[in-house]
Amino acid sequence: MKHFDYIFTGGGCAGLCTALQMSRLGLGQKRLLIIDQDEKKSNDRTWCYWSKGDHPYPELVHRSWTQLQFTDYSGTRSSAMRAYQYHLVRGEDFYRMAVSELAKDPNVSFLKQRVDNISTEKLRAKVWAGNQIFTADYVLNSIVSKPNKAQADGDYFLYQHFMGWWIESESADFIVDTATLMDFRTPQLGDARFFYVLPVTQNRALVEFTIFSRQLLEDKAYRKALEDYLQTHLGIEDFSILEEEFGVIPMTNTPLSVNYGPRVIQIGTAGGAVKPTTGYAFLKIHRQAQSIANQLIKGDKSLMPKQIQRFQFYDNLLLHILEKEGKVASNIFSALFRNNNMARVLTFLEERSHLGQELAIFSSLPFAPFLRACYQRWLMQWNKKSKAKQKIALE
Repeated sequence: MKHFDYIFTGGGCAGLCTALQMSRLGLGQKRLLIIDQDEKKSNDRTWCYWSKGDHPYPELVHRSWTQLQFTDYSGTRSSAMRAYQYHLVRGEDFYRMAVSELAKDPNVSFLKQRVDNISTEKLRAKVWAGNQIFTADYVLNSIVSKPNKAQADGDYFLYQHFMGWWIESESADFIVDTATLMDFRTPQLGDARFFYVLPVTQNRALVEFTIFSRQLLEDKAYRKALEDYLQTHLGIEDFSILEEEFGVIPMTNTPLSVNYGPRVIQIGTAGGAVKPTTGYAFLKIHRQAQSIANQLIKGDKSLMPKQIQRFQFYDNLLLHILEKEGKVASNIFSALFRNNNMARVLTFLEERSHLGQELAIFSSLPFAPFLRACYQRWLMQWNKKSKAKQKIALE
């Protein structure tokens, strides 16, 4: 069995980002292994985030926008983001940079293999990959596990699933400084369904179809929706598909990883670095990577701050509505973007707003779905406590 100080099970964004931060701090004599069954070379995904000028990797920003717009059947509302800008990073650019830099570190090794199992002992962890077994002081795992237990009251599990086309068309006339964050002009069919459009030139853009739901669609359904949207709402009949991406992000308030014990550190989506109601993760993954790298390499005991409790409450309410009343989601998002300036919305979604701003936002939204969600969640908690008391009484 080969021993490493650190083994990364999963070499995607979270694994590479954390390994990169550790390498930059200096591994010394420590050895690091990254295991992934895929070579990260293609543009398999796109990451977006907003910031006030602070970038984790400024050289990787492919395109930035100063305005965002929201559209539904009632019309379009465009808004400047004030101090914010909205940024796009292409997957292949990040992979190329991270792998290239890590490959220069003699203490970093890569293994193209599927991870079959992880276990932990008192002083080390074990990883099975192919027909080999490796041991490590710590395993940093980014492989997501869907909860295999029955969904309890108050737990939610949906998917944010999407297909995106990088298209080019001579007939297109995109507004290059404006990104469409949400366009709800598509049949909702009981779920939240929308498009976003990220133009990089007047004739080239990423157009993505996104759904929040419990079930994925057939491949042809995503393609049909994209074709209809391009032709009907963007007026683009002839276009070339330069690249295609497809992704699935869990939207849940339940853990997405197995509890292997203290020798396995969960990172990325498995470590809760995705905001459950939006799917945005790039900046949070970077901050998580910095925190973990500082702890392991420098012995810094400070932990990454946990989600503030009231934002957890807000997320649970919206997850409840998306799962139980998905048909009203478009009305909620419409009210959010039409009744609030974009900077306030982004600050709120970034979880950096204060209570006064949050009260102003909630007062602009339809009350009924949130009141129903509050009541139903209270009822679930009351039933759960009652069952616990009955169980104790029987014992």
